[in-house]
Amino acid sequence: MPDPKFAKPWHGVPREQIHWNPTVLEEACIGCGTCVTGCSRLVYRFDFERKKPVVADPLNCMVGCTTCANTCPAHAITFPPIETVLALESKSEVRHAVEDDLLARENALAAAEPPWADMITRVARAIGPAGRTPLEGLRRPTGAAVGNCAYSGIPRDLREWVAHASPLDLRPPFDI
Repeated sequence: MPDPKFAKPWHGVPREQIHWNPTVLEEACIGCGTCVTGCSRLVYRFDFERKKPVVADPLNCMVGCTTCANTCPAHAITFPPIETVLALESKSEVRHAVEDDLLARENALAAAEPPWADMITRVARAIGPAGRTPLEGLRRPTGAAVGNCAYSGIPRDLREWVAHASPLDLRPPFDI
């Protein structure tokens, strides 16, 4: 029996009207149980006598999810064509439902600033309007790689460090 929290309408479309669930190819299945243990929505149960998974609650399957098929070592799980989902998403009422859901959950779904955003602000303040940093002329230790977290010194020129660093490298080895 489908779990009500999983079988609710998908963007306004009743889940019963959406043909999206896995099919286990019995002849290809090796009975490893990866699909059963990997599905958090309890779509599968395991038949221990036959040593095969059973699609017990297909309506629990999240529309568009293919995790079980992607992780099956025997490639024994199939889904309907993805066009099934794309056709639904092209309907204006589904697009509007998605937009409404985003707006309703704006605080929970808003992207956080990347961790390096504060660093860029701090570097801009340090460089200042003249384009020079008070740390100009300081040297990076010989052999230290840019982005190395075990960095034990100060880069030779803060402007050069920032100009050539990727966002992940913008972890300063010192406080500005």
